[in-house]
Amino acid sequence: MADLSLRTCAAASSPASHNTLDNVRSALALSPYWTPRAEFDETQTRASVWSQLELNDVYERIGGTVTSRHVERTDSDGIPWTATEITLTTDVPGVGTVETFTDLYDGPAEYGYRDDLPVLLALAAAQRCPAAHPEDPDPCDGPAAVTILDRTTAGADGCEHHGARMLASLEGGRVYALPDAPAGAAIRMFKAAATTRPYAWVERGEGQ
Repeated sequence: MADLSLRTCAAASSPASHNTLDNVRSALALSPYWTPRAEFDETQTRASVWSQLELNDVYERIGGTVTSRHVERTDSDGIPWTATEITLTTDVPGVGTVETFTDLYDGPAEYGYRDDLPVLLALAAAQRCPAAHPEDPDPCDGPAAVTILDRTTAGADGCEHHGARMLASLEGGRVYALPDAPAGAAIRMFKAAATTRPYAWVERGEGQ
C-alpha cells in the first residue's frame, strides 16, 4: 500500500504534469503559481478567470471556440442558484484542448459585462440559428422552429425571425415547422416573410 502511495505521488509531480501546467499557464497568461482548484471545477486543462474581461483577453490573444451552458452554483450561505457559464475552448501546443471559463455577469461594465466584447459577440454568433445570415446582426427570437428550403430543396433550420428573412430572400422558398415548434410557427413565419425586407446581398443581385 505504501509503495502505491509513493508511485501515485511521483506520478502527480512527474515532468509531464509540470509541463502541462507550465504550458497552460503560459498560453492563458495565468500566474506562474496557478494550480487547479477542484472546488472551482478546475483541472490542469480547465481554468477559471474572474470575469468576461479576462476571458476576452485570452480570446483575443489565442482565439478559440466560445460556448455557454447553465450550471448550478451554491452561494456562501449554501443556497443553490443557476449561472450561465461561458467557456473558451482552445488548442494549446504540447497540451491539447484547454478550457477557460467564467460565469456571465450582467452587472456594471467595469466588472466585466459589455455586449461589445469580442468574446461575447463570438458567443452570440455561435448561438444563432443556421438560418441567420452573417450580414444580419439581429439575435434569434427563440429556438429553431422551422426548416426553410429553396428550389433545390437545400435549406436550413431557423428561428421565426431569421427564417422569415431567409424565406423573403428566396425565390420559390418553402417552410416547414419542426416537430417541436410552437403551434402556428410556419404560418406565422410565412406571413412575416411577405412583409420582411430581403437580405442586402439579394437586393444587390449577388445571388442566393
